[in-house]
Amino acid sequence: MAYNTIPPAPGNANPQGPVAVRIKAPVFKDCSTDVPGLRVAVETNENNGPWQISLQYGKPSTARLSIPAGGFVLKTSGLLSCTATAAPDAVATAQGHWEEGSGSALTMERAQIPVKIEGSFFCPTSVTTATITARYAVHNTTDPDDAITVDPA
Repeated sequence: MAYNTIPPAPGNANPQGPVAVRIKAPVFKDCSTDVPGLRVAVETNENNGPWQISLQYGKPSTARLSIPAGGFVLKTSGLLSCTATAAPDAVATAQGHWEEGSGSALTMERAQIPVKIEGSFFCPTSVTTATITARYAVHNTTDPDDAITVDPA
């Protein structure tokens, strides 16, 4: 399956549910915190499965971001050494909504996903849920003037 590509017909429609699009694992660079002396780094991977966006028509249309098990690892260092693994045991799906038009995007507002935090004494290891607020812009690279829409099948 190709990355970042909407499947051609008939795979781009599913009357029974969402259409899934496999995406490359996101890359996070130059991450920072507001805490002096605390550094943060994020690694993503596809070792346990693909990252995907699933789109489904509705009023409003829905969009989901699926993160493979262990596919997102955040590490802090310096003042505090902690490791937070999103989707620690299985695929996690963050619920969002789909913005249509020339600025098509998957938008998530405080979407919840499971997380496991490990590390030194002051790491919040009792926290088991994290929230994601993000906007993933989606562009039609084949025809930039043609918007990506989610319509009834």
